[in-house]
Amino acid sequence: LFCVMNKSKNSTENEVSNRKLRFSVVCSSNMNRSMEAHAMLQKKGFNVRSFGSGSLVKLPGPSPTVHNIYSFSTPYEEIYKDLVAKDKNLDHLLSELLLLLCFQIVSLAMSEQSKDMKAISDELLKLNLKELVKRPEYGTVGKPIKLACNYFPLIKLQKGDLVVNRYHIDIQHPLKRSDIFGDPFKLAYDGRSTLFTVDKLRLKQHSEEAVPEKFSFKTIRENKPSEVSILIKPTGLVHLDFKTAESGLLDEREKGPIQFLDILLSKSFKAVKNSFYFIPKSASFDVKYGIDLWRGLFISARVIDGFRLAINIDVSHSCFYKHQSLINLICDILNGDEHKPRFHPSLFEISTRIQLEHLPLLIPKLKGVSIHTTHRNQDRIYHIKDICGTARSVVFEKDGKKVSIAEYFRDAYGPLKYPNLPLVQVGSKSKAIYFPVELCQVAKCQRYDKKLKAFQMKSIIRFASTEAPTRIQRCIDLVQKSNFNSDPFLKSFGVQIKPEPIMVSGRVLPPPRLEYGKENGGRQIILTPKDGAWNSNEFKFFESAYCESYVFASFLAENKTSMLQEFCLEIVRTCRSTGIEMPDNPKFYEQAGENDSVEMVLKRIADKCDSNGIKCDLVFVALFSSEQYAEVKSCGDITFGLVTQCLLPKTIKEVAVKKSYSTMLNIAMKINMKIGGINTKLLKDEVVDNYLYKNNTLVIGVDVVHPSAAETHLPSIAAVVGNVDISVTKFHASVKIQPAKQELITGFVDQFLERLVEYFDVNGSPPKNIIVFRDGVSEGQFMQVLEEELLALRRACKSFASNYRPLITFIVVQKRHHARFVCCDEAAARGSGKNIPAGTVIDRVVTSPDEYDFFLCSHHGIQGTSRPTRYYVLFDESNMDANTMQSITYYLCHLYGRCTRSVSIPAPVYFADLVCARARYHVLAALNSGLVEKFSVKDSSSSSSISKAESVKTELANIIALHKRVKKIMYTQNGLLNMLDRNRRVKPHPERFQEYKGLLRIRSKRKINHKLIQPYNIKPYYHIKCSDLKHQQLVCCWDSLLEEMKNIDDNDYERN
Repeated sequence: LFCVMNKSKNSTENEVSNRKLRFSVVCSSNMNRSMEAHAMLQKKGFNVRSFGSGSLVKLPGPSPTVHNIYSFSTPYEEIYKDLVAKDKNLDHLLSELLLLLCFQIVSLAMSEQSKDMKAISDELLKLNLKELVKRPEYGTVGKPIKLACNYFPLIKLQKGDLVVNRYHIDIQHPLKRSDIFGDPFKLAYDGRSTLFTVDKLRLKQHSEEAVPEKFSFKTIRENKPSEVSILIKPTGLVHLDFKTAESGLLDEREKGPIQFLDILLSKSFKAVKNSFYFIPKSASFDVKYGIDLWRGLFISARVIDGFRLAINIDVSHSCFYKHQSLINLICDILNGDEHKPRFHPSLFEISTRIQLEHLPLLIPKLKGVSIHTTHRNQDRIYHIKDICGTARSVVFEKDGKKVSIAEYFRDAYGPLKYPNLPLVQVGSKSKAIYFPVELCQVAKCQRYDKKLKAFQMKSIIRFASTEAPTRIQRCIDLVQKSNFNSDPFLKSFGVQIKPEPIMVSGRVLPPPRLEYGKENGGRQIILTPKDGAWNSNEFKFFESAYCESYVFASFLAENKTSMLQEFCLEIVRTCRSTGIEMPDNPKFYEQAGENDSVEMVLKRIADKCDSNGIKCDLVFVALFSSEQYAEVKSCGDITFGLVTQCLLPKTIKEVAVKKSYSTMLNIAMKINMKIGGINTKLLKDEVVDNYLYKNNTLVIGVDVVHPSAAETHLPSIAAVVGNVDISVTKFHASVKIQPAKQELITGFVDQFLERLVEYFDVNGSPPKNIIVFRDGVSEGQFMQVLEEELLALRRACKSFASNYRPLITFIVVQKRHHARFVCCDEAAARGSGKNIPAGTVIDRVVTSPDEYDFFLCSHHGIQGTSRPTRYYVLFDESNMDANTMQSITYYLCHLYGRCTRSVSIPAPVYFADLVCARARYHVLAALNSGLVEKFSVKDSSSSSSISKAESVKTELANIIALHKRVKKIMYTQNGLLNMLDRNRRVKPHPERFQEYKGLLRIRSKRKINHKLIQPYNIKPYYHIKCSDLKHQQLVCCWDSLLEEMKNIDDNDYERN
């Protein structure tokens, strides 16, 4: 690049720094480089003219004689878009031409980062992710069905656009902003920082740098005047134009029109997020432990098909603390679920104490509870931080003398009734404040956000469950009782809610056909589900497992031995009827002593098996209570490497006494999966064969489970599950620990790569198609999750092989929504809940106007109203039509394997959820046992705290690492692969060999990551020289050779 500047001999330094380019000559090695210089100079604002051998650029076209010709100054991005438009299926990462163009586009846009090749590579992979995929068409397959939905139309009372004024509010006062003053008509305030009005406010402030005005008035919670600073800034007009409101790029709750309507609808109720609860006037439903269940109303604005506006209204339930004395709450917690309470304030005396063994139960239940005191005329709210000491034992210094809490309150407010009861600590650790429990009241309207016990969940489900028609009718009644039509607040803003629900047309998809084991005559058994269920009682599993030996451990009383023996006889008989080979009796019984812990019992079993050379495939564990489950799984999976099947007393009785065949069959299905069998598989049809089997499809389920608001010491857990076989029946998983409340998965590349490597190991070729079902993502996170996680998947593919580019489909699975449907024709309804049939799909009217989504109810509702799952297709390179997309999703809901029913979400997502739950048990066991120090995310602001958090995270990651004996069995649907065992060695695919022959060369150069290549626990069964193998055999044997090489010394590794 030769340049002429406006610099003279006598120029000063400042003049030199300000010199400008006057003229330049560019000499380049080829036209592309010349075009790059031209574009960069033009981007800087120079008037560029290029000269050369021609004024046109000739690029390769669809054939050797047909070219793509562009003007020399055509921008790269324009060329790129033109080429892609000419061929929609053009794979730009495999085309040298498009790769070059992409590189130029990215490097010009990132001139400062152009040396960072990883950043450029990531940007290249993000191309084509600028917007979500559009709906190709509506589905047509299935039997039509008429449905009513709990969406209600919202209509405008005036013609033309509705326009409201939006303001930003900043209130400087310690009280909640919403508690300072109420909202008059024509003002919609969200209680934080956003205000909408119909008429423009008359403000003194007009500039951006407006000064807050100070007001003095009495607030709701304070009797004395208080000074409040308020700053109100206009932030523009909001046109209620819903064609621009609904977009997948932003969270629709934060968009002007939708945000305005949500605020508008919330004015008549006390809200918890988008749910509004009515304070019970009479006795509410008691959930025990000092908690009541309240019924309320969920209400939310939605933009639906045709850019019309609707209001989603649903019955909602949530738990709240009872408004009572703190002593009553303590008694409720100590009484638990007992029918005859042992603790009551009326039984307390002046000498009453809380026993030390009760504190571990009380402290976690009381931490975080909001209270107010009764000894002063003040309504200030405090939050309990801890329980400690008693009023008599805790002393402090006052006027140079040591005074106990009991003495202080006696002198100031009168003697305490229960000075030996514990104190509650509020405030910070440095400025701790203590109150006797007898002077505390539980604050009103306080939502319970801790984890509920199993019996509480069951009682809530029973109470809240209603049949579908009743639920929809309650929604209609709520709309009518709320009197939205005559609400002056809504009318002042020019909107009204119609009390009639929206009617929609759905379709009932045909179910897949399922293969089971062959009859004695050799005929394959084919079953067709009906209403989401099928009967396999008389048939063998598709592939039955072999159980060499098993052990029985019991935590029940010794007099239950005969019942356990009867249980074993019945289970063995059932397992054999399904094809599972199993010995008559366990190798031995292990009876737990009165003081034996779970760890002690399982250690004895592991030691006996090791010392006697017993290959224990399964351990039945008879539990005394469900509270032991977490410890059994943690000790079995992590500490001793034992595959366990837990049994509650109720289950044992169902089998041994009541001879319940359905219970026996359910246990047999779990056993078969745990020790390596396959219960059933999809029969080939046009959809299954074309889109799953022939295309070597890898189906991945992804889920992230977060701790509750009260579980500040727990991390989030991320799981990635994928099939390892072409028939999509065997699923393996990887699980990771990550920071609490973080939805985006860290280390996603490694988890995806594990799934690709295992699929290749089993099938000898990588998948051509990858379908990702991602759970737990809200609309506002779509683009962020898609860019981050799809990019991670592409990186994993690139890491697997540089020229490997499968077709990817990315689908979000949403279960937490409030859309419900009911059959208009009662004859079409199914079950006692009168629900919509399994397989019902809805893809119009109440779906998104500009995104590709559909509702699918894939299961039969047994109790209450069925909740359909909502699916958003964010990205689809395979260009599946709507019928295929919906059918594949529905088919995958039949592969759960643990029951003879279809489930509510595709099997890989269900397994990801189970994996997260199991890993959570491992984390809880580690924290409760003291193996890892608890760490609160609320205290992680300092650098030392952050370092400590990372240390705890690393320790937890090590804690959940599985024992080597179950590493290939756990986190799978079907247990041990046995890929190289007996007659199950994978055969190569000759027709695919040429296509993938380069993969071996690429993979052989990678440094072997032994964490990705799990041990098969086999002895070397052959010794072979690589030179004796043909390439075709080498592709098949490569990973088995790596297994044999694993134990070779590092010094000899390369040579071998």
